[in-house]
Amino acid sequence: MQEDNGNGSDEVDWTGKIAVVSAPITASKAGEVTISIDRGMKRRTLKARSLHLGAPLEVGTAVVITATDGGSATVEPWSVTHTHLPGG
Repeated sequence: MQEDNGNGSDEVDWTGKIAVVSAPITASKAGEVTISIDRGMKRRTLKARSLHLGAPLEVGTAVVITATDGGSATVEPWSVTHTHLPGG
């Protein structure tokens, strides 16, 4: 994970957070998601993969982070069913 300015950050469990795809994610290629913190003042980016078997996740798609590991995330497309996930 890193901030826009390139500084590394401590590893954090972002499970349950909503992020936006900032580099396309396909079944065969990891992409990237961005999490906005503090009303857009800080941003974090993570390498991301999806276990979703549908179409690629394009830039701008809202996703839910379902797991984090070693500075990367596993995501799935966001839906109203995710409103009950932990995370704040």
